Amino acid sequence: MFYIGFQNKKTGLLLAGTNFNFSPPRHLYANNDHAPLLVAWDPTTVALEMIRRNITPRVFRPVEVALRGGELDPRDQRLILDIYEDFKRQRS
Repeated sequence: MFYIGFQNKKTGLLLAGTNFNFSPPRHLYANNDHAPLLVAWDPTTVALEMIRRNITPRVFRPVEVALRGGELDPRDQRLILDIYEDFKRQRS
């Protein structure tokens, strides 16, 4: 089963969550204690989640994450253009 995760372009870290107690919201990154945030493979759902969590395409890139045997296998083979188009459409 495939999901979408968000990877910071500069550091390469996967996003684990968002702290909404701050304005603008602050991003929390995955480590040994926090699992990465995974969103179902649907361009509309991913675009709405990006808007909600203040995830910008200039800082983060969506990566395809495959769940196999309980382990995460991130594969950054392609950027999903439908997500960017849907993100721009939802944002306007």
